Amino acid sequence: VDHYIVTRPPTFSPSPRPSSDWIVAWEDVTQRIDVDHYIVSSVTTVVVAGLSVFCYYTHPSKDKIGLVNLPLPVWAWLDFVFDLCFVDSLRRRRDLIVKLESEGWPYEEL
Repeated sequence: VDHYIVTRPPTFSPSPRPSSDWIVAWEDVTQRIDVDHYIVSSVTTVVVAGLSVFCYYTHPSKDKIGLVNLPLPVWAWLDFVFDLCFVDSLRRRRDLIVKLESEGWPYEEL
């Protein structure tokens, strides 16, 4: 009677063990993502703000548009661009996790 049940056959090959290398790669990618998103969101917000001011001053029926309405397209654009940046951040982090897993780093350590 076997008292020990082995669920998988034992092997003598070493199991992959994470080192601190993945932390450096993770921080590099996340910092690059943050910088890219800050640049994209700030430049496009300035463009949308300039466009809304331009539309305000050149619109034929300027009396129907008040100065209070100028921030509305800018806030709407900020909401949209931050949603895009969030989704892109999730996608790029997932790509990094897949890359690190293919190099032998277990997901639990990430």
